[in-house]
Amino acid sequence: MIFFALAVLSMKFQSLDKVAFVVYCVIWSMEWVITVYFWSAIAPVIGITEDNIAENILLHAVPLLLILFDFIWNRIQIFRQHYPIAWGVIILYMLTVNLPFALEVHSVYPGMTYTNAFTYLAAVACFLLSLVSLELGRLVKKKQFERIQQKENLLEDSLTPEIV
Repeated sequence: MIFFALAVLSMKFQSLDKVAFVVYCVIWSMEWVITVYFWSAIAPVIGITEDNIAENILLHAVPLLLILFDFIWNRIQIFRQHYPIAWGVIILYMLTVNLPFALEVHSVYPGMTYTNAFTYLAAVACFLLSLVSLELGRLVKKKQFERIQQKENLLEDSLTPEIV
């Protein structure tokens, strides 16, 4: 929600562009991690039933689908200098929410207890997935903007009168 408000406002106030780009980078990275980690590591352990499938799709698939749909149409670019911010959000979440809860109450995610190797392997996998999603997003957006620029150049050239 915050991103969409920022994106709309940044169309009017260019100074908000950088903030919108950073927020989108974080959202893009997090949604890939959440979705892939849930369906590959959590869902097989907790089991998906007829009773909870709709809720799990709504929480762990629809947000990424919406971000992907938006990705096609938005003017946001993903920059490498924003990656550490996305990773900082992941680390902040792990240290301030996940870690204390897992140690004091119970594991938030199956197997992530912070007392086993799986926790740290899963964390590394999440960072790698984040990196891959950010790089692929960056490359796709770069290509998209190059094609737009080529079309604009062709249009501009076609509108320029020839001097004979």
